[in-house]
Amino acid sequence: MPIAIHVNIRRKRAPVVGLDGPSAIARMALAGMMQFPPSMCDLIMSGVFDRFPKLTVLGVEVDVGWIPVALEQLDNFYWRNRAHTGVTIKRLPSDYFHEHFICTFLTDRHGIANRYEIGVRNMAWSTDFPHHGNDWPYSRKVAGEMFQGVPKEEVELICAGNMIRAFKLPHDPNAGR
Repeated sequence: MPIAIHVNIRRKRAPVVGLDGPSAIARMALAGMMQFPPSMCDLIMSGVFDRFPKLTVLGVEVDVGWIPVALEQLDNFYWRNRAHTGVTIKRLPSDYFHEHFICTFLTDRHGIANRYEIGVRNMAWSTDFPHHGNDWPYSRKVAGEMFQGVPKEEVELICAGNMIRAFKLPHDPNAGR
């Protein structure tokens, strides 16, 4: 069973700030790239994936466009600082991400455009239904526009296949055809 970490997880709880006012939209828009990466990095650097090689972590509603830059910097800083920090993981941090993480997004055109750097198998589209931020009843329209030009096999992985794999769900590859 994968471990799912929602966008609003924090290592140390800060005082709750309301979801209204001038900074509310900024907090919501940047939550995925501000709150999830520290947890992701802690998990990778802790060596947990060397100890539990079958573990899968889902980053829920964390978006994906930030991932290529984060992985580049994580590999860079690991390589330059591994000796004096005492970090003893067996592979590059990006290798652990690509093997153990799937991150979900609602709308992330930059992520779709950079899906090969992120990893098509490391992404999953999410609707967030029935919460206020979802696109229903226009979910199919919004997703269709976002995935325009993406090969059908990749759309199927991102919209269903990666979660089917993560949760080991039964799947009929001919369903819906």
